[in-house]
Amino acid sequence: MTNLKCSVRGCIYNDSNMCSRTEINVGNKKAENVKETLCESFSNDEAVRNACICKEPEGRLTIKCDAIKCIYNDNNYCSADSVDIGDSSADTSRETKCETFKLSM
Repeated sequence: MTNLKCSVRGCIYNDSNMCSRTEINVGNKKAENVKETLCESFSNDEAVRNACICKEPEGRLTIKCDAIKCIYNDNNYCSADSVDIGDSSADTSRETKCETFKLSM
């Protein structure tokens, strides 16, 4: 499990900069920089939250990762000790980003 800090205020899963989902997915297999990543788990639809198997928010959770060019991608899971998901004003998943992404060489 990875420490997660999320500053995306518009996401229904964000609770005091922590996530109430059991896991999230960082997307874009072709990402080569932070701006090309996104949190595919983002939602601003309350009906989706009601159908979610959620938990009390905490700072640690499983992070699936499709960003195969990231140095922290370990068999499609994040191996970073800590991850920051950002863009506090995001209204869609495309506007979010994984601030921790680092391009592998």
